Amino acid sequence: VRMVLNRISDWLAQDVKCEERVEVEWLPTTVFGTHSCFVILFRRLCLDVRVDADEVRVTQTSENGEFKSVKFESDFELEYFLKKHMSIQLRKR
Repeated sequence: VRMVLNRISDWLAQDVKCEERVEVEWLPTTVFGTHSCFVILFRRLCLDVRVDADEVRVTQTSENGEFKSVKFESDFELEYFLKKHMSIQLRKR
């Protein structure tokens, strides 16, 4: 997942030429926890991410109250999802 976040940052800076940065805030975990959680912030996009072993789940609540939860089984799927949603934010100047 960290590699995906690095590739997203590189994509924004190099390919898209966007000076804005993606903010990632990792939430505290327990010492023996088997999962990790973090929040991705980019413009008005806010995604809650939970990593459990080989499963990644992204949860989003939109401004109009819609709730969406998506499960990813590969880094490629997660990266594509993030690029798609960040591209939408970039078009909303």
